[in-house]
Amino acid sequence: MDKWAAIAIVYNEIDFIKGWVENKRDLGFEDEDLLVMVSEKPFQGDEVEDDGTVDYLEDEDIPYITGVWPKDDPMLNAGLVVLKEYDWVLFISPDEYLTKDGFNKLKATCAKNTHTSYAVKTMNTYFKTYKHRIEPREAYHPLIAIKKGNRFVNLRSVEDDNCAYLSDDIILYHFAYYRPDFKIEQKMKNFSHAHQVIGDWYNDVWVKWTLDTKDFHPTHPGQYKGVILDEPPKEITKYLNSHSLFSKE
Repeated sequence: MDKWAAIAIVYNEIDFIKGWVENKRDLGFEDEDLLVMVSEKPFQGDEVEDDGTVDYLEDEDIPYITGVWPKDDPMLNAGLVVLKEYDWVLFISPDEYLTKDGFNKLKATCAKNTHTSYAVKTMNTYFKTYKHRIEPREAYHPLIAIKKGNRFVNLRSVEDDNCAYLSDDIILYHFAYYRPDFKIEQKMKNFSHAHQVIGDWYNDVWVKWTLDTKDFHPTHPGQYKGVILDEPPKEITKYLNSHSLFSKE
């Protein structure tokens, strides 16, 4: 049976890291099989006040490594070195979640050993609230499973490109834009794609956004055509209970 680990990379992710840990436990991971890579500085922009992410990891005794990296892939590869004894590593960000059924199907697919990495074909991205999903879904299919011996390149691609899509029914629930206003403002300055953000997107688009807004992705507007009401299953929304916005909706 394949041995699995799970990795995440973070910079001030207190709203999501608790749910990420709870999700991995529900998927069957032991805490010792988790690794959180904690950046001491943002990839771009100025540092902001620590939000308690490391304090939480220490309280829960979750393995983590701190450091400074220029972007996602060297940060991830540093973690893969630590996880080199595992057959497969699950990489989903703190704001991304899988259901138990989805992960079981993922493991069954990986067990066939026909490819060295897998990307999701179906990603439900939520915007402003945890109930409003981007529709049509964006044309982005993130890699979430990487086999032993492979490495990340170009943020979320892999060195060995023997990659395949997972089946449509394995859904990745993505909440990158379900954040308080100040966190979105920080994200536009700090994340890997900050240099690609169009104009003053936070004030011109995020602040003024309504349910009728069209073409509003921060770097490629046409990727976010609009939203529909599509609430995730309770198995997923329970991981948002510790989120600062959840009790206000």
